Amino acid sequence: MFFQEQMPAIPWLPLFLVFLTCMEVFERYLSYRQWRRNCSPEIPPEVKELVKEDTFKKSQAYNRDKRLFSMVESVVQFARMFLMLYLFAYPQIWRWAGIVGGENEYVQSLTFLSMTMTIDYVSSIFFEIYGIFVIEEKHGFNKMTPMLFVSDQIKTTALTLVIGFPVVCGVIWLIKWGGKQFYVWLWGATMVFTIAMSMLYPNLIAPLFNKFEPLNNEELRKKIEDLAASLKFPLKKLFQMDGSKRSAHSNAYFYGFWWAKRIVIFDTLLKLQDNEILAVLAHELGHWYHGHTTQMMVLGSVQIFFVFWVFGFALYTPSMFESFGFGDTRAVIVGLFLFSCIYSPVNHAVDLMLTLLVRKNEFQADRFAVAMGKADDLWAALKQVHADNLGDCNPDPLYSWYHHSHPPLVQRLQAIEAAKDDEATKGLLKGINGKSSKDD
Repeated sequence: MFFQEQMPAIPWLPLFLVFLTCMEVFERYLSYRQWRRNCSPEIPPEVKELVKEDTFKKSQAYNRDKRLFSMVESVVQFARMFLMLYLFAYPQIWRWAGIVGGENEYVQSLTFLSMTMTIDYVSSIFFEIYGIFVIEEKHGFNKMTPMLFVSDQIKTTALTLVIGFPVVCGVIWLIKWGGKQFYVWLWGATMVFTIAMSMLYPNLIAPLFNKFEPLNNEELRKKIEDLAASLKFPLKKLFQMDGSKRSAHSNAYFYGFWWAKRIVIFDTLLKLQDNEILAVLAHELGHWYHGHTTQMMVLGSVQIFFVFWVFGFALYTPSMFESFGFGDTRAVIVGLFLFSCIYSPVNHAVDLMLTLLVRKNEFQADRFAVAMGKADDLWAALKQVHADNLGDCNPDPLYSWYHHSHPPLVQRLQAIEAAKDDEATKGLLKGINGKSSKDD
């Protein structure tokens, strides 16, 4: 499996630094294009009929502030990463970690992770605080108190120690034990862990941060249950979540295995009309009907297997470790860190393709809601949610294509209107009715 003896000495670090710089320049170019759009006082013609002038101005101001702030943060983090790599700071941190761990790779690896994570945390915490308590607060979205923020940080750190560190030790052991075929075992263990977390997170972890309770509105509950029943959606529980304790932004989602689904609605979304909420949920049920969740799970599983398989070629490759300044070190955790760097070009390409796929799925889920007779209500709900969240009303086409997994509002509304009398929608409706009749 490992062909490191045959691989030529490749200057991995210079190549990665060039890639890192090129990506940063490209990203900032896209951000600048979008920032310029958010500075414009003119409402785009296609938006004039959809949003009020006051809402447009608020949206422009909010997104302009967010964009400028994110550009500053990105440049700072890029400079930090570049300098730490260029000055061989990571090999030095590994040596310091060795003072604590000695020859014990597990202890040294956890110490190395603790040090690097601390550096990452210190360099990012100011930006997180500013983003929440200045940007979000300024535009009326922040509902989080300083005490709640501190509490979240403590809980997140505790979960990292309790779950993350044992997982890291397990990965190191499995790679060493698995030999040349370790990637198969590592992939299998990752799948098991993913399934386990899909059960543990909503039941044990998420309640640490938010309160989940049965939907209080009995009339709305009955309507949602009837909608789910009409599609044979295996709805087991229906919750509302106190998203308003942190933010005024709204959302809804479902989760669970194929035979037992749960729907969660943010309390901030409940101010919509019942029919509009049903339309939003019809969109979410469209993802289920078309198998989008299963599709992404399968693609994610294949991607993880491929990454682990390629990692098998890179692990213990002398030129990779030596180029980044680690010399004779062949520790698994160092190999994973370095591989994540040199694999990042592929990862960026895969992420872009997944973004395009998710955007296609969003259109498909909207079409499903239209086929369910929710076109007008979905139109109204999307406009309202977009206005309440101060969504971007003036997206740059290139920035949106590269970054947004959800299509811009105008494109979604145009697609919904076009889908009303579309033959594909009529065919989908027949499929929905046929499936329901067959199940009956």
